[in-house]
Amino acid sequence: MSTVQDNLVFCKTELRKLDPVAHFSSLTADKKHRAALISFLAFVAEISRIPKMVSDPSMGEVRLQWWRDIVGDRDNNKTFSAKNIGPLAAALKDTQRRYNLPAETLLQIIDAHTFDLYNDPMPDVATYEAYAGETAALPILLSAQILNGGEHPNHLSDLCGHAGMAIALANNLFDWPKAANAQRLFLPATIFAKEGVGTHDIFNQKSSQNLIEAIRSCTQLGHDHHSKAMAFYQALQGEGRSHLAPAFLMLAPAKRLLIKRSKDPINNMTLANWRAYLSIWRMAALS
Repeated sequence: MSTVQDNLVFCKTELRKLDPVAHFSSLTADKKHRAALISFLAFVAEISRIPKMVSDPSMGEVRLQWWRDIVGDRDNNKTFSAKNIGPLAAALKDTQRRYNLPAETLLQIIDAHTFDLYNDPMPDVATYEAYAGETAALPILLSAQILNGGEHPNHLSDLCGHAGMAIALANNLFDWPKAANAQRLFLPATIFAKEGVGTHDIFNQKSSQNLIEAIRSCTQLGHDHHSKAMAFYQALQGEGRSHLAPAFLMLAPAKRLLIKRSKDPINNMTLANWRAYLSIWRMAALS
C-alpha cells in the first residue's frame, strides 16, 4: 500500500471515530474528490476535539499552534511525509496544495477554536455569528471548493453563512446542558439575559420558565437560519450544481437536533447515529 493510501486509510479511520456522522456524509461525495474531502473533514474534527482533550488551555494553545505552523507553511515544494508530521497532517497538506485551500482560511478555522479552550461565555449574537462563521461556515465553503475540483465556488456566501449558523446552533443547543455542567456557555448570553437568566442560573441548570424561553429563542434562531439555508440550497440544486451537495448534508441531522431541542429545552439528549444517517441519506437522495 502506498504512503498516500496509508494516509487516506488513517484519515477515514479518524473521521469515522471522531465524527461518524460527517464520515457518513462524506461517502456521498464524488469518488474523485472523496479522499480529499475526508482528509479535510478529519482535520476539522481533530481541531474541534483539541479543547476537549486538554485540561490546561496552554496545552491546547500548543496543539493549535502546531496546526497553524503546518497549514501556514506556503512552501509547496517542501515534502511533507507522514513520518515527519503524521498521516493526517500529511494528507491535509496534500489536499491543501491540490485543491488550492487558502492558508488564511485554514488559519481562521484554527484560531476560532481558541475560544473553546477557555470558560468565557459567548457574549452576544454578533460574536456567535463570527464564531459560527469560522468554525462551521468556512469548513462548509472549503468542502464545497474541494467538491468543485479546487475552484472557488461562486455565490455561496449566503448559503454557507446560514448553514453554518444552523449547524452550529443545532450542535450547541443539543449539547448545552453538558456544556453548562462544565461551566461553559457557547450560546449567546444576551439571549438569556433578555429573559432574565444569568450565567449562574445556566451553569447551575436551574430550571425555570425563563430558561426554557431563552433556549426556545435560541432554537428558533436555529430554525430560521436552517430555513434560509435550505432555500439557498434548493436554488443551488436548480442551478445544476448538485455536485456540491455533500458539503451541505449536515443540515439534515441539524434539523433533527433542533426539533428535539424544541420539544425538550432542558434535559440531556442523545441522537442515534442511524437516525442522523437516515436524514442525510434522504437529503442526498433528493440532490
